[in-house]
Amino acid sequence: MFFLSAKRFIFEAQAMKKKYLFSFITLFALCVFFFSCSKPSCPDTKCYNGGLREGGGSNCGCVCQRGYVGNNCDTEFRYAFLGNYSAQCYDNNGFGCGAFTLVIGTSTDSVTAINIGLNTVTLKATVDPDNSNVSIPYQTISGTTFLGSGVFQSGTIALTLNSAAGNVTTVTYYQGPKL
Repeated sequence: MFFLSAKRFIFEAQAMKKKYLFSFITLFALCVFFFSCSKPSCPDTKCYNGGLREGGGSNCGCVCQRGYVGNNCDTEFRYAFLGNYSAQCYDNNGFGCGAFTLVIGTSTDSVTAINIGLNTVTLKATVDPDNSNVSIPYQTISGTTFLGSGVFQSGTIALTLNSAAGNVTTVTYYQGPKL
């Protein structure tokens, strides 16, 4: 009797093994068929700089990472602001201090970093990709300390710059269009 039970156990184990093997092979074949036959959505859309493809059919596009723009996320957003600006200057007493050319250039610090050239001083700054606000962090150049903020809007720059040299602190406002 024990011999028959053991024989039956082995037979059922072999049948179960075949059943699971068949299920595994079927599942594997379906996975291979499904993934090898499906086409990726937007196969011709290439997104750069970490951008992600989105949509399908004729509505393909890229969702860009912060700091990048363009159909393929291939342009740093700060490039829209680079160039020369014809800025008028006013101090904190409302007196005009002349016309300046502000030169906005790139910085290698990050895709949001810019340099603001003002006469003989080049200030490091960042531009917020969400609202085009400019932030000039605390920095000391040739004994003068600078700190400021501003905004790029409709092809115009507006900056408020605090500078301190010795006991003299000045607030200067610059505003003007891109040349």
